[in-house]
Amino acid sequence: MKVSGFIVAIALSFASLAAPPYQDWPEVGSATLTWGFWTVYHSKLKSPSGHYEQDQWPLALSIDYQMDIDKDDLLDETDDQWRYLQYDKATRQQWLAKLSELWPDVKENDNLTFLVRHNSGLFFHNGHLLGEITDEALNRAFLAIWLSEKTRYPKLRKQLIAGR
Repeated sequence: MKVSGFIVAIALSFASLAAPPYQDWPEVGSATLTWGFWTVYHSKLKSPSGHYEQDQWPLALSIDYQMDIDKDDLLDETDDQWRYLQYDKATRQQWLAKLSELWPDVKENDNLTFLVRHNSGLFFHNGHLLGEITDEALNRAFLAIWLSEKTRYPKLRKQLIAGR
């Protein structure tokens, strides 16, 4: 392991011991995704200012799952959303491979939060750091599922960004 990689690993380890920085941020907006009669998740968008401005960082997207969903289903749904947003297949496959290394299966009442800080993103599971994504395009594409003007769920987007 290179020294710089070792330092990053130690920094990420210590970061996981502290409370994630987004927890005290004000909420920009919140939304709930339902599928038929089932509630899939409740989501919140947070920022240090409590306001959303496109391409202004940091942002945290927090998702509280209301049902058990295995990692493969999360990855399939993410791919489906990216396909809807017209990202090319080769790029999607690279991104999904990275996410597959980080994401766990989620259980009812689990939380996954994605904290984006300019060109890097951190995934947290129930407040514990899962890992970092340094691919800026992947970070933006992940947020685009909810925040893009072309999202499949425009009502959720509007609720998350508080109607802006």
